[in-house]
Amino acid sequence: MNDADYFKEQYKLNDPEKAFNRFARSQYSIFKKLNRIAPINYKDFVVEVGSGYGGILNNILHHTKNACSIEPSKFLSKFLMDKFKVDVYDTPIELTDFPSESIDKIYMFEVLEHLKSPIQTLETMFSWIKPGGYLIGTTPFPFLRDIIGDSTHLFVLHPKNWERHFINCGFVVDAMGPATLIPYVHRFNRVFSINLPLYIPFSPFVSTTYFVLRKPT
Repeated sequence: MNDADYFKEQYKLNDPEKAFNRFARSQYSIFKKLNRIAPINYKDFVVEVGSGYGGILNNILHHTKNACSIEPSKFLSKFLMDKFKVDVYDTPIELTDFPSESIDKIYMFEVLEHLKSPIQTLETMFSWIKPGGYLIGTTPFPFLRDIIGDSTHLFVLHPKNWERHFINCGFVVDAMGPATLIPYVHRFNRVFSINLPLYIPFSPFVSTTYFVLRKPT
């Protein structure tokens, strides 16, 4: 299965624009919550890793125009470049090069679980981030359906495991906790993208762990 077919099958949408609209609405509240913890300054240089259909990238660009994306999917990287007119690196993270301590904030939503070497990637991103900068994102809670439901999920770990890895990589964990999206209602309006502060094991609820990690000064 090529990358275009994977995303179309995973999200049950053939039109990338419709997928963008759905994700922009569904991710609005979690982005807003995390931006209250570590606000984006308009001067910040921000990189999103694994932008997908651009729901989070769209929110980032409302706060700073100094942003770019790493999206290895050729299908999605072209969509993102055409839609947002920003630089998009269509290379794996480990093959993407940024100068040491050059990035204010890195966002990665639902990405860690797909990586073949997540610890190495965390160490790489730690080197890219400026002292006092942030790595912000989410990763699924390890309910069985999130482990077996997607064959590309390689590291669906308990939050405590991730916390240990974050600390071992040098980060300070400023915030971390559960977020479960109430299904469907966000499709009417982004204000209905409500995340509950708990994990719910039943479909169609989507439970994830958010994290806000700071590089010490």
